[in-house]
Amino acid sequence: MLLRMHRSSIFYFVTAYKYTIAVDEAFPRIEGLAKSFDLSVTCYRFTGSFPGTECYSLAGQINSAAISFPSNIAEGSSRSSEKAYRRFLKIALESSYELETQLLIADALGYRVISDRQSIIYSVREVQKMLVACIRIL
Repeated sequence: MLLRMHRSSIFYFVTAYKYTIAVDEAFPRIEGLAKSFDLSVTCYRFTGSFPGTECYSLAGQINSAAISFPSNIAEGSSRSSEKAYRRFLKIALESSYELETQLLIADALGYRVISDRQSIIYSVREVQKMLVACIRIL
């Protein structure tokens, strides 16, 4: 896995590639943050191999949804109330369904550049389950 979370006093450190990002303790309330972050990077790599004509259409939509996914989890965790946090988790969940649909469209168009494309869709569904569980708890 590309991301590892390390506990250190007040902060968790997310290590991705050569970068370490210190994040607030609210983030680990949902394990999906690390998985969705990794998924965003994978989607960017996936769309990087699309034909040039797709640069601003389907590839752009996939990248936008992939970025929105972890960004809403992170933004929601900074909110002062659980109600606000739940709202951002719902937005992240909506973005994940959008991303899943776009990946299926890419597959139907024959953009099978990454051999483990099914694992990308599996990862999306795995994080969706985590988000649904977290939303129910809040």
